[in-house]
Amino acid sequence: MSSQNPPERVAARARELELGAFERRVRRRPGLPGAFFCLVLLCVGGNFLRNGPYNALVVTGLALGALIVLWWGYLWIRRVNGGLYLFKGGFVDAAGLRLMAVTWAEVTAVTTDSTRYSVNSLPVGTTLHYKVMVRRESRDWVDTWELNTTYADVSEIGFLIARRAGVEVEYVRTP
Repeated sequence: MSSQNPPERVAARARELELGAFERRVRRRPGLPGAFFCLVLLCVGGNFLRNGPYNALVVTGLALGALIVLWWGYLWIRRVNGGLYLFKGGFVDAAGLRLMAVTWAEVTAVTTDSTRYSVNSLPVGTTLHYKVMVRRESRDWVDTWELNTTYADVSEIGFLIARRAGVEVEYVRTP
């Protein structure tokens, strides 16, 4: 976890909501499925460049594959450069151009949700997502914001938000 100063746009949004002093930043990490998909595209493209036929369909496919890999790389860098910025009075989540600022008083609940992965009916993994329920003064409904596994330590963040907001973490129950 890094304690460097937040970018100016994050600090300006925190000043608008009077979130107080900056405490720390929780970094994002790249997702493995996207990286795997881009690696597969690069391997297939390299194989076609080395051994494949050179016709219009292959050249078009290689160009599209290269554009997809470049676009994913650009988005990955933008997303990883963001993160969750914790302040004394709330937090700001920055992912690309999107900023979401929440005060501790707006948090109404923190719940968990699990996703189970299986291959041919055999369990291969489980991920736990934390969902933060936020009630805005300007709206009558509750927004749901998900802390997914792109954060460096999602369980620590979920507990920290719940503790500072004064709510309990509600766990999923397996049937």
